Amino acid sequence: MPTFEQSPRRYVLFFLMLTAWMLGGGPARAEVRRSTLPSGLQVHVEGSENRRLVSVKMVFGAGRATDPDSLAGLAHFAEHLLTESSPAHPDGGLMRQSTLYSTSRNATTSAGNVTFVTSCLPAFLPRILELEVERLRGTDVDSVSFARERSVVQEEIAYRSRTTPWNLHLERLHEACYAGHPFGQNVGGTHETVGRIELVHFEEFCRTYIRPERAALVIRGPVDPDRTLALVDSLFGGGPPRDPVPLAVPPYPEVAAAQVIADSPDFDGVRVSVGCRVPLDSNERTAFVGILDRMLDPTRFRLNVVGHPGEALVVMTVHYWYYRPPAQRDYGYVYR
Repeated sequence: MPTFEQSPRRYVLFFLMLTAWMLGGGPARAEVRRSTLPSGLQVHVEGSENRRLVSVKMVFGAGRATDPDSLAGLAHFAEHLLTESSPAHPDGGLMRQSTLYSTSRNATTSAGNVTFVTSCLPAFLPRILELEVERLRGTDVDSVSFARERSVVQEEIAYRSRTTPWNLHLERLHEACYAGHPFGQNVGGTHETVGRIELVHFEEFCRTYIRPERAALVIRGPVDPDRTLALVDSLFGGGPPRDPVPLAVPPYPEVAAAQVIADSPDFDGVRVSVGCRVPLDSNERTAFVGILDRMLDPTRFRLNVVGHPGEALVVMTVHYWYYRPPAQRDYGYVYR
């Protein structure tokens, strides 16, 4: 613990470092280029010398918010299929090609987006972009591979229910904060709703949402922004002109707070989470949400911020410790 005499010295040192950074001693600024192609694809290119790898993120405006309630989990199921194959690379060929040219890759589905992220060496950027063009063309899926992947998705749902109640804990919190809204529902759907999804539903999903006008491409890394933008235009610029189509989000319910209490999966306490929706109607609110996690004690609080169009869901979790005999396995939860 610093004494009163030591503290002012630290503040002076901090002030000098901050002044040096503001006068040009900070990290190099990134060069940014933005463009909307005639096809409607929105492109963001950020060249940064501080990076060693290139990050390629393709985001489609589709998610749980676009799923019919009877087919909840359709967007997540489609993400699985679109990760595997494309017309030019069937039978899992798209994934194999992506693995060959990338250092890492991932795909996620959220309430409003289906996102494919790939990291690669700068020399392989053209190849990764060509594979994203292939993904835009959809995928040729036969009935056998479709049924196999549906089983994989249903197993994910079953695993979620077999593990600790922590997953149910967070699901109940989202349901409370977005009562009656798709953003409050589980992204993966249920075993029953995924079981109703047929190949025709996936094909209709691709025709509707896997399109340039419903997508955004973000490239960050040690690249020349102008050359990269020209490369993107040469690969993605074809097709009839279209305007970007924003995600259609159902009206939000009233802003409210919710609290969920769940037993710990480690038999050593309870986790109490409080979630609050914060409308991002000003720069001040957006900045506050962005730095909120730095204002909390990480040894006591765990913060999770989920971004939604126009607002953010802030979930703060506290773990209370206590001893429980391992033989007592009835977790349960309290929800209000």
